[in-house]
Order: sequence, then structure tokens, then C-alpha cells
Amino acid sequence: MIGKFGPRLTGSSNLIKACEWAKAKFESFGLKAELYKWGEWEVGFDRGKLSGQILSPEAKKIDVGTNSWAAGTNGPEKGPAVLFPKDADDVKANKASFKDAWVLIPRGKVLAAAKYNEEEKSGNLEWELQEAGIHGFIGSAGGELILTSGRPLTDFSKLPTRVTVRVTSEVFKELTKYATDGKPAVVEFNLENKFVKGPVPLYDVIADIRGTEKPDEYVIIGGHIDSWDGAQGATDNGTGVATTLEVARVLAKLGVKPKRTIRFMLWSGEEQGLLGSQAWIAKNQEMLAKISAVLVHDEGTNYVAGMNIPKAMEEALDPIAEPLKSLDPKYPFVVNHKGLPMGVGSDHDSFLQAGVPGFFWDQKGDVDYNHGHHTQFDTLSVVRHDYQKHSTKIIASVALGIANLPEMLPRENMTAPRGARGLRRRRAFGQAPRNPPERRRRGLLVGDVNEGGVADKCGMKANDLITKIGDTPIANVEELRAALAKAPNKTTITIKRDGKEMVLNAEWPEAKKPAGEPNKPASAPAR
Repeated sequence: MIGKFGPRLTGSSNLIKACEWAKAKFESFGLKAELYKWGEWEVGFDRGKLSGQILSPEAKKIDVGTNSWAAGTNGPEKGPAVLFPKDADDVKANKASFKDAWVLIPRGKVLAAAKYNEEEKSGNLEWELQEAGIHGFIGSAGGELILTSGRPLTDFSKLPTRVTVRVTSEVFKELTKYATDGKPAVVEFNLENKFVKGPVPLYDVIADIRGTEKPDEYVIIGGHIDSWDGAQGATDNGTGVATTLEVARVLAKLGVKPKRTIRFMLWSGEEQGLLGSQAWIAKNQEMLAKISAVLVHDEGTNYVAGMNIPKAMEEALDPIAEPLKSLDPKYPFVVNHKGLPMGVGSDHDSFLQAGVPGFFWDQKGDVDYNHGHHTQFDTLSVVRHDYQKHSTKIIASVALGIANLPEMLPRENMTAPRGARGLRRRRAFGQAPRNPPERRRRGLLVGDVNEGGVADKCGMKANDLITKIGDTPIANVEELRAALAKAPNKTTITIKRDGKEMVLNAEWPEAKKPAGEPNKPASAPAR
């Protein structure tokens, strides 16, 4: 799937093809499968070529990225990489130097709105640059990782036109030095971003091994089939799709006859806010009481190393997990009796919020998940096949064990209700904050900030280091999740930016009950 279709952005042609392919795969194993349509969007987005290079003074290819649902170029566009002007008068006085140029955006600079009324045009710096004929803008990533994010569009008559490309911080510094020295480098970008007029159908993929004794009760195995499109979507979450398909293939080949139905689900819209799983839940309320467990694999290619279970489920699950501890000494398996994890930001959260036991596997291994997660490095090269094979064995064993239990798993005290609140608030950051490479430095690096969201409004920028929520120190994602869940609607966020500490005032709106209209894209991605 990854090699055949590449990235699978929700609302893209690649995702539709991948869903059709996955359905056919399930059917080739002898399973009954379906494409479950959960909604449609008015604007689709297909990314083609995404390339950049410095042509002079020294020719070399460079890593580049743009957000999804962002404007692209009209084929390869080359020109000098010039410094951002001081003001509109600077542009007017030097129009020739900005013609066919790429303008470097200073760190922390926020561009004005891309569309202007007549009163706003006069003296507007960005408008003057546009009138001067620039190709677009060049922004800097926080380091070597170029993160992909973006907001789905709802109106095909209002498509973006401004072109903004991101490069690594090292390349940005290099281009800035050339421009500062008065000898701008010549760069060329080819960004084939294509908007597709909808309605674009949105699917989950579902397949079943039907239960022999209790076919109307279910154990669900799954992951999300959509991905961001800055690379191939391998570690997030092609790896989870692969284990889901492989468990289906192996169990079908073995001819297992589980007591309950084992359902395989590949959700889309996960990256835009768990949309596909939430939509399925909203339309299938009568089934929720019949789902014993949902097992979600969505944290890359490292091997499945354990699971968290609440006390009420220990008697049922400990015997299933015990043989897995000695399955392979190279891959230890550990059971933690501390409850089910909510607020991780994957599709099991949707089920937990609906009162259904949702499990998110603990994973360990040598692969740096953050290096590929939502970046230009999320390619097949990151996948560890030995880890994938072992994870498949674990997932298959647990699913079959739960499917054959005398009774469904109990649901008492599954998770603390604060988890959902923490998840909603954490989505303000767009990409999940991550531990920085310098492990001794306290805090979490923000991968991205959702435009117009809480973090954006309070002044937070990509690659800020979060050190406190209110008075609570933050050192990891778990602490962030707990602090956000407990914080009042108005609180402070302490960050470090370029070595300087800043205290920002954040305000979250009161939580609203979901409207239950899945065909409207959410404004914030999940993980």
C-alpha cells in the first residue's frame, strides 16, 4: 500500500485508492469486507511532485515541505531567495528586486491575511510583495524535521493562492546568509499541489471473521489508513494498517473459529480529529454495548511491548497476556495495571469516550518515532520488518483470546473522565508535542500550531519549548496531558523561545457536545 499509493491524506485520490485496495486485500483472504462511507468533503487535495533545489552559488537538492490544502507552484519556479522587506515602502522602492523572487520569512513573523479589501491594500506589505510579482515565501522548520499539517477546506470557490514552502533550519540559515551578504542564492521549487472539486467520498474499511457462538459481539483490531502527505505515511500509520491486514490474513489462513466476531477496521480522517472512528460510532450506537474491546496499533514500527489494563479486567486479561511475556526474549512484553489510556490522540480515544474499552499498545524499539512522525522522513525506510512480524503475533493472540472469553470484558472504572478534556486541549498544538533530543532539558517541543486555535491566539509558535502549564512543570506528554486536563479554562503556558522564557495567557472555550456531523472537517488534527 505504502509503495503503491504513497501518502494517503484524507480527501485525496490516493486515500480512496488505498481504501479500495485494502478492501480487496481483506476479500482475498476470504473475508467479507466493505467500504463504509462516513462523509464527504467539498474540497479534495492531491499532492504531486514536491521538490526543491539551490541552483547557485552551489547546486544541490534540498528537503522541502508545504502544508496540506496549501497553494502550489505553476511548475518549477526559480528566482533569488531574498530577505523579508522592512515595510511596504521598501517593496515599492525596490520592486524589481522582488520580481520572481522567493522571500525569506523571519523566525516568528506571521504573514497578514492573504486576501484584502481595497482599503487594506494600500500600504500592506504582503499585498505590495504580491503586486511586485514574488513567487512565494520560504519559511524555516525548527530543525531538520519539516512537519506537515494543514486545515481541510470547505469552499472550492475560496482556494488559497499564496505559496509558502518550508525548508530545514540549516538551509534557511544558509539562504539568509547569502541574502544578507548581498548575493542571494537562486532557488527553484516545484510544488504540485492540486485541489479537487468535491464531493469527495470518505471511507473506513471494515472486514469480519464472523463469530461462531456470539457473532453479534465484537473484538475490533485497527489503525488509521489516512496519513499526512509530506512523505509516504509509513510509520503513521502504514505500519498499523500492515499489522491489521496481516492479523486478518494469518487468522483466516489458520481457519480460526472465534466465539465472537473479530472485526478489522481501518479508519480515515484520524489526522484531522478522529473523524472516521467518531462518525462510525455516531451512526452505530446500537453496537457499542456489544464491543468487548478495541485494539489500536498506531505508534510506528517499534514492536508491541505491552498493554495497560484496569483492575476490573485483570482476571480476564492476565491469563491471555501471560504467555506473551516469554514469547520471544528479544521482545519483552509487560502488562501494566494502571487503566486504559485516554488522551493519546488515536482512534481508541473515540471508543473510550463512548464507553467502549479501547486499548493503545505500548511500543519499544530502536526506531525514533518522532523522526518520521508527520515529517519528510516518514518513508518505507523507517519500517522494521522484524518488529512488524512480532507485533502481528501479539495483536493476533490478544484479539483471539478476548474473542474467546466466556464473557465480554467488564467496563467498570475504565479510565478517568479527564482524559478526553486533556486530548481536546492538546489538539490546540496541531502536532503532538514531543521530547527534545537533549533529554536533560525539561519541557516539550511544539511540532506545530493550529491556525486560529488556542495556542495560536495566545502567541505560541512551532518549536517553542513548553515548560509549564500554570504552575505545573512539564517534562513529557503524559504530564502535559494531565496538566491540560486539570487546568481552568483560563491559564498560563510558560515557554522558552530562542533561550528566552515567556509566559503566555491561554483561554480554552467551554467544551461542547459533538454535533455529530462527520462530513464537516475538524480544524485540528489528532496525532
